[in-house]
Amino acid sequence: MITAAICYNWRYFYPISVASQQGLFTFLLCRSLSFDNAFNSGKISINFTTSIISMATIFQTEEAAHYLANHGVIAYPTETVWGLGCLATSDKAIRKLLAIKNRSAEKGLISMGSDLSQFEALVDLQQLNKTQRAQLGALTKIPTTWLVPTFSQTSMLLKGNADTLAVRLTRHAPVQSLVERLGAPIISTSANLSGQATCQSIAEIQAQLGHCIDGILE
Repeated sequence: MITAAICYNWRYFYPISVASQQGLFTFLLCRSLSFDNAFNSGKISINFTTSIISMATIFQTEEAAHYLANHGVIAYPTETVWGLGCLATSDKAIRKLLAIKNRSAEKGLISMGSDLSQFEALVDLQQLNKTQRAQLGALTKIPTTWLVPTFSQTSMLLKGNADTLAVRLTRHAPVQSLVERLGAPIISTSANLSGQATCQSIAEIQAQLGHCIDGILE
């Protein structure tokens, strides 16, 4: 017995590929479907049923920014792994993201932007001296997260139990374009459900998260 998946949505049909000599099966997505296979002289006999499976839409930058502005949650590529994000100033969106990941709000979250000016509503720049501001605003070759002073009214969903905020400026072009279009920072957290491996590709995101996020930034 093999557990696999067959995927449909109203726009696309996602085919199965079968390499019969090696007994390999390639499937795109997501919910489990059981079927039997039998090998007879190198041939495979498969009995299966299909089901309708919810898939996340593939977004370009403008579409992704629109959904984020309306409290959506998306997956997007970062410099390292795939991330999950939402508007960093929207408690409604952050609650959705935390529920998807089954993550405690006490841990806090990283806010990601492309320019320090995007954090004016979240970072208390008056507590930073000129050198600190320059250091924080510089784009580093290695992704760097800074813990910086924040305001007392900053959402606990964002800062957790801390009195500081985790922020990161990104050099990654897809994310830069997204936050510049949005005009605000977004949340950056790994694209995975609690206890599962971080997604490394669009196919893995569809399989693990496609049914519960609004879309994927290509």
